[in-house]
Amino acid sequence: MDLEGAGHPGQGRPNVVEVAAVEGMGGQRTGRVFHADVKPDVPVSGWAFRIHGLSDDFLKDKPRFASVIPALIEFI
Repeated sequence: MDLEGAGHPGQGRPNVVEVAAVEGMGGQRTGRVFHADVKPDVPVSGWAFRIHGLSDDFLKDKPRFASVIPALIEFI
């Protein structure tokens, strides 16, 4: 599992911009994957954008993290 953030840790608001997971069994990938881009509650910082390349403009129409959680839990 991997989470990417907007670059504003500790502000008490969700700042996740991407969540992804790959299922594995016995050290091998099963082929099941989960991926969601997420609109954060804070602007993406310049240094976070340089790391993951996800801009505020790209994320503006994406779902909020709370609405992605049920599908993520189901995947897990």
